[in-house]
Amino acid sequence: MSTTNYDVVVIGAGIMGCASAYFHAKNGSKTLLLEQFPLPHSRGSSHGQSRVIRAAYGDCLDYGRMMPDAYRLWEEIQQEGGQQLYVKTGGLVLCDTQEEIESNLHCYQTFNIPHKYLTEKDMADQFPSLISTGCVGIFEYGAGALKANKALETFQKLFVKHGGTLHDGEPVLDIIPGSIVTVKTNKQSYRTNNLVVTTGAWTGTLLQSLGIRLNIEPWRINVCYWKKKDSFDFNHVLLERTSKDTYFIPELEYPGFVKFLWFFGHPTHADTRDKATATETAFLSRVVKDRFIGLEDEPSIVETCMYACTTDGRCVIDRHPTHRNIIIASGFSGSGFKLGPVVGKIVDQLIRNEKPCHDITAFRLDRFPDAVIKQAAL
Repeated sequence: MSTTNYDVVVIGAGIMGCASAYFHAKNGSKTLLLEQFPLPHSRGSSHGQSRVIRAAYGDCLDYGRMMPDAYRLWEEIQQEGGQQLYVKTGGLVLCDTQEEIESNLHCYQTFNIPHKYLTEKDMADQFPSLISTGCVGIFEYGAGALKANKALETFQKLFVKHGGTLHDGEPVLDIIPGSIVTVKTNKQSYRTNNLVVTTGAWTGTLLQSLGIRLNIEPWRINVCYWKKKDSFDFNHVLLERTSKDTYFIPELEYPGFVKFLWFFGHPTHADTRDKATATETAFLSRVVKDRFIGLEDEPSIVETCMYACTTDGRCVIDRHPTHRNIIIASGFSGSGFKLGPVVGKIVDQLIRNEKPCHDITAFRLDRFPDAVIKQAAL
């Protein structure tokens, strides 16, 4: 088995891995991006036609602080790649408690995000297909959707254009840490000055051998598409910050269909997530019936996605506590795709021992006191 040397090896070619690898290669590092499955694939958390992009996070100002930079970087990537990746639709956030209203408004105001407060009557007048009983709304003018599959493809092409090497269908079997890290796959061994782990739902298993017990739980998410009736008229993304916690993307994928998801799913295993139940679909059908006029009663298309969730719902972006040339960026808990470019930029800055462009204190590994396995043989 031969050995090849790199400045950086990135494991995992989802959005975080692709964005990170892109910045490493663009900034002159000899970089290898490894993906366990043949590309493109639908086994992780980054596939599919669309993801919501929005600037406000009432429950996580640390994400909200990063979003202006993320928007700017998405614009730069789509210009460099010659591919539209961001579709601006405007977005409506529905809230039914004072706490949700205040936390979201605080985020909009803190980061000067263009928005408009809407009463229940305002929404009834402006959105005749939306049933907003008991809610107020905040309309975010810059919200929209990202073309997920095209974004991955664009990052991968640009990565290779900048001199990067991409190997798919090549799972990692072992990692030997040190001043030079050795990565063994089913095909070859690689030596690297720096290792980046962006393996989503597989991160917990991969880090065990490196002395890290990071509880990242895979959640299976049903991605459902409802057929529109002729009377349906709502063309914005919708985020429901109520007890229902759902989100909606207008007709951007299958012609004549809209997309609806429940933010929470069911715990699963990363390798067996297709064993779905009808629970989420039945729940979403009730929500759709209560929320919209002009959609069929049941979804016509049901697909699956997977979230990689930490116990507190926030990601990890940090160095390995012992092996400082190993960077972990994982556990984005369903909120990560829109942050991909800025996370990739931050990881590259960590590799170069530069100060990150954003404060990542809230994403440190040591917020989980039991994460480091004391007796690990490293």
